[in-house]
Amino acid sequence: MKRLHDFKYAIVAAIAFMTAITATAAVSGDKKGMETALPAKAKTFITEYLAGEKVVKSKKDGDKYKIECSSGTKVEFDKNGMWHEIKNGKHGISSSAIKVLPNAAVLYLQNNYNEVAVKKIEKEPEGYMVELDTAPDKCEILFAKEGNVKKIMHDN
Repeated sequence: MKRLHDFKYAIVAAIAFMTAITATAAVSGDKKGMETALPAKAKTFITEYLAGEKVVKSKKDGDKYKIECSSGTKVEFDKNGMWHEIKNGKHGISSSAIKVLPNAAVLYLQNNYNEVAVKKIEKEPEGYMVELDTAPDKCEILFAKEGNVKKIMHDN
């Protein structure tokens, strides 16, 4: 009877081990495949502005690439790997990712909204649109390409 119990335990342990290895290989294979599918500029962006974050999802959507990090940060790139949008509605965008903005914009945010999380940064033809976590009201700041404030919008 003890031998049967030990045998059943060994079978269950072997199945669990094989399942874990298969799942790990599948995730690793997907991630590796996803990373190689990203354009070089997107990979450079991830290394430079998302250092220390782990990319958990990546996909090609038409002519765009989208990634998601374990922190909840999501980035959208164009077909050449240039970023278009960064967002993290849960925790706010990391300070290293905010540095995609021109220096003047980064300094403005540090001096005027230091305790407020940046939820979204979007590249616009005239500059950068930054959405702040100022709940319950919405606050967006439009920065010129050089980083100067062009417009501040509050929704009450």
